[in-house]
Amino acid sequence: MTSDDRQFLDLLAHISDQVAKFTTTAAEHFDASVDTAAASIRHAIDSLQPPPPPPPPPPRVATSFLTHGPLGRVFGPVTRWCERHVLAAWTIGTFVGVGGMAAGVQWWRYQGARRVGKMRAKRGERGERVEVVVVGGGWSGLVRSVALSLERRGYIVFVMVETREEEEAVGREGREGLRAMWFEPSNADRCLENLRSTLSKDAISSDTAHSRTLTAAILIPPLPTSITATETLPPSTWTTALSALHATITTTQSLIPLLRTSHARLLLLTPNAVSALHPPRHAQESTLLSALAGFVASLRHELAHDGVPVTHLRTGSIDHHTSGSAEDDPDDPRRGRGEPGAVRRNQEAFMRINRAVVGALTTRWAGGTVRVGMGAWGYDLVERWVPEGVVGWMMGRKRRGKRRVERGLLEFGEGSWHQV
Repeated sequence: MTSDDRQFLDLLAHISDQVAKFTTTAAEHFDASVDTAAASIRHAIDSLQPPPPPPPPPPRVATSFLTHGPLGRVFGPVTRWCERHVLAAWTIGTFVGVGGMAAGVQWWRYQGARRVGKMRAKRGERGERVEVVVVGGGWSGLVRSVALSLERRGYIVFVMVETREEEEAVGREGREGLRAMWFEPSNADRCLENLRSTLSKDAISSDTAHSRTLTAAILIPPLPTSITATETLPPSTWTTALSALHATITTTQSLIPLLRTSHARLLLLTPNAVSALHPPRHAQESTLLSALAGFVASLRHELAHDGVPVTHLRTGSIDHHTSGSAEDDPDDPRRGRGEPGAVRRNQEAFMRINRAVVGALTTRWAGGTVRVGMGAWGYDLVERWVPEGVVGWMMGRKRRGKRRVERGLLEFGEGSWHQV
């Protein structure tokens, strides 16, 4: 290696040392400048004030048509008063709502009663009666009321009688469309011949023939009214009660062919209090009503395929054996005793039942169970939902002392079902 080469190499080594020293010095100055700038920025940020919060939105103003507009002058003060007196406003609103509902129910009942009151039986071309209804159950109390109501509406009403006294009582009414029909369950076919002849030809004028149809058969079975302990009932009493049940079932069996031919309706009227509450000392009536309810329920499904609607009309707190008017019934013990309140209630109950019967005859959706009268729905609710012990306590079963127990049961047996 020559001296020139060595000198060149030494120069290159010196240059590299100078470049490294310059680079290190420039980096140190850059780091210091960056640190100074960062410190300045941090100081400037720390010295700044936080921005103020945004202003709240403007309050929302109600734009109800009751407070703004033409009606604002009338309803505006009322609305502001309700906002200041919340409790009083709720109280008044509750009373107004309940009163409105009660008024609506009464209006609906009035319209229904008015609509049913206008219902009349169909007439022939010359105005003759063409719809026939058969009513069974003897001639007293509810049977008489239903028969007269249907006769006034234009039906030909045949009342099943079994005694000469009942036939004479029907004749004393002097109604054109009211007729007595002898009926014996043991000889039902022969007794129904008069009804079949009436349906086949004109019974008033032999030279004018027109079609008469059987509209319905209404059965009001006679029920025992004795209020006696079960152990003191003689066997003859049970025989009489079961005979009434047998007569009702036999009558229904004899009428089924006519009902199927005419596609007529079958109605059975029974009280609802005893069958729902099963009070003491009413074993006979409770047994008969339970048996009739099962019989009607089974018969309804049996005749549904033949187009014969079966309706079970369950009445409320009413005695089927009393008359609708005490003054019109000479055998009524209330006659002349000055009890207008009881007579008026009984008359109203009979009117409701008569309207329910007419509604069941004319409604499009026939069949099922219809409840009418005071307590008709309440008794079913008590039977299904109220515990038996509570019902017994309400009927006086757990009163202290034997005398008070007997007194309570006797009072309940006299028909005070509405106390429950």
